[in-house]
Amino acid sequence: MKKRSIETIRIILKPGEGPDGSRYGATVKDGVPYLHLVYINNEFVWCDGVSVTDFEAMLEKPGDYWPFFCSYCGEPGDAGIFFPIRCFHRGDQLVLVIRDPLQDVCVSCDEYSDCPLGEPDSAYECPKRAPLYHAHIIQKEQLRQQLSELRKEFGSNLDNADLIAKGIKNN
Repeated sequence: MKKRSIETIRIILKPGEGPDGSRYGATVKDGVPYLHLVYINNEFVWCDGVSVTDFEAMLEKPGDYWPFFCSYCGEPGDAGIFFPIRCFHRGDQLVLVIRDPLQDVCVSCDEYSDCPLGEPDSAYECPKRAPLYHAHIIQKEQLRQQLSELRKEFGSNLDNADLIAKGIKNN
């Protein structure tokens, strides 16, 4: 059995908003919205609604998580995401199984306008778009340190855009 290499995950917060605003899976600090961006081995994974809190929960307990979703309404399905991230624990490592493509939207096929399957939401049935599942092995401590640094920098503002949008928390 081939030994898999350890990968690095980066969660970056940068000033900005999603195309329809960032009500969920974002951070607001001093009135400035921040997008959450996720990279694995310097490859972009997702930025339109990312729950840092879900990544913290993954460190504690294996299971299925929905850390990626629509930043406007908070629903994964509205962003074309219909499959959770599966998290396993293996000693001091996390194994994150992520579907590729993450989204289930059908716009890249040359038959898109004349799709024999009919509606674009049947993209998951398309034999041309068979998804792959990638198991990413991440050191727990690397993710834990990164999340700790984000908590130090943003404090209780981290992952708070949804609370502000609901009027539960004032910034």
